[in-house]
Amino acid sequence: MDTSTKRAYKRSCFQGRGLFARWMDHAFFSILGGVCLFILTKSMVLSVALLLASMLFFALWDRRRWSRFERQLWHQAVKAIRRETWLKREAERIRQAGGIVLYPTPDKDELIGLCLRMGQGTEFHCFGEPQPDLSPLCSSLGCRVSFHPWGEGEAPERKQVIERLKNEAP
Repeated sequence: MDTSTKRAYKRSCFQGRGLFARWMDHAFFSILGGVCLFILTKSMVLSVALLLASMLFFALWDRRRWSRFERQLWHQAVKAIRRETWLKREAERIRQAGGIVLYPTPDKDELIGLCLRMGQGTEFHCFGEPQPDLSPLCSSLGCRVSFHPWGEGEAPERKQVIERLKNEAP
């Protein structure tokens, strides 16, 4: 990812807080902890050690949080691309067989309108979980609806995933 895309995703990961604001928060809480420990123990060495340890802890915590977010973002993009490629391929196969693809699955009113417009004998194909209330409704109007379970296509190239993350950056 390029720098501006990475920066946009980091803002999303850290709830809109930029690098400077996060470091200011970390410094504030570390100093506050160090001052409280100094007040309690009257030991400057111990309070400075706590300050440095808490700054290190916050830095490692941010790094781990970002790496988890980035990994999750990557997996979501890969899964979405795989599903889209499968959906395009499956929809093309259904269209070549003479069926009509409905995506997303319509509600009852939309399906009634489609059945009336398309006429009897039309076969509709939907993706996802079967909805048992749509099949009898469609068959009463002389049409047929079939549901296909989700699938996934082949793994995308790294370049495709990076391009998708760039295009969907907040």
